[in-house]
Amino acid sequence: MFGNDKVYDDTTGGVPTVVDWVDAMLASGADGRDENWENVLCENCGLLLEGDPAPDPLADPFQQQAEDIVIVCE
Repeated sequence: MFGNDKVYDDTTGGVPTVVDWVDAMLASGADGRDENWENVLCENCGLLLEGDPAPDPLADPFQQQAEDIVIVCE
């Protein structure tokens, strides 16, 4: 995610951008109870998005799953 603008503009999966999420977390204070911050988890954490680097041909940990390229961490 680092090394490009995705931290500022990627909201894939309906989650906030990384920058907005971290900013809200920091603003929530030590107790993490600010109503403007919610911890979110990815549903497909290994999915590569357009522009993400991947080897060609694919090699571990990259795998083709249907039309998606994913990172498989075991």
